[in-house]
Amino acid sequence: MFTFHFNGKPNLIGTVSTPYNDLQLISSHTLPAKDETSYNELVSHLNVLSDKIKKFKAPYIALGEYNAVSWSYEINILQSRSGK
Repeated sequence: MFTFHFNGKPNLIGTVSTPYNDLQLISSHTLPAKDETSYNELVSHLNVLSDKIKKFKAPYIALGEYNAVSWSYEINILQSRSGK
């Protein structure tokens, strides 16, 4: 497992080995969007996460607090940008 930081916030990436195959995990926490600046930071953080996910070769689980509902535009962009 290793940690990368986005604007000082830690994000974890790790791999779990199972009898069937490896499973990659990414865990992060974004700050809520209170204004245009914090909204842009949230979107940038999600873009960094999607770039990390694109590189995964194994199945993965993305978990954390994204401060956006699952049907939001921002989460849809995370899913489409990650290509998964």
